[in-house]
Amino acid sequence: RSENFPEAMKRAMRSHNTLVRQLIAEHHGYEVKTIGDAFMVAFATPQEGVNFAIAVQDKLLDTAWPPEFMTLPLCAKQYSSGGSLLWNGLTLRIGLNTGPVTVESNELTGRTDYFGHTVNVAARLESNGGIGAVTVCDSTWQKLSIKSVWATGTKSLQLAGVKVPVEARFLYPTRLMDRSTTPLNISAAVTFEGSVRSNGSKVTTHSTRRVSVSPSA
Repeated sequence: RSENFPEAMKRAMRSHNTLVRQLIAEHHGYEVKTIGDAFMVAFATPQEGVNFAIAVQDKLLDTAWPPEFMTLPLCAKQYSSGGSLLWNGLTLRIGLNTGPVTVESNELTGRTDYFGHTVNVAARLESNGGIGAVTVCDSTWQKLSIKSVWATGTKSLQLAGVKVPVEARFLYPTRLMDRSTTPLNISAAVTFEGSVRSNGSKVTTHSTRRVSVSPSA
């Protein structure tokens, strides 16, 4: 159980947060806020949002997690049938949507927040997406000028609160394309909610802490 290693979990989450913030800066994102252990981040363009999300999935694989943390069965390294590393430590679900949003500024903090249908769909894409994947609506995919990622075909998702099904794709870093056919061996998970938004796109991340006990969204 992860509760047996509270200090290791704290170190793991610090590594996660540091990596995400470094990549937000590198990809010109705006950290709107954190929700629990996840982030709400805004990007000016869908391309920047996707580049960020793919980089997060890629870099998490190479993170050196605390040794105690890695003794948990669902945090241990897992490999493809060909022997390549596919899973290692903390994993994320990331959803991204593009479209108009309502922008509000907090007069006290000076921070900007985003609301509306675009934001809601992004959150639903995240919650319906695959662990270790970046889930985007097909209209967002079509707006990308650089598609240097591995993508599945479209899948029709019926999202809560959305009247019509949304055509979506699951994206992976090229070296992790086998995740689409070799899913994480999950017997249970404890989850942390969060999200990310922008004038042009919204990315919602849902960080999944992998443990070996019953689930506790």
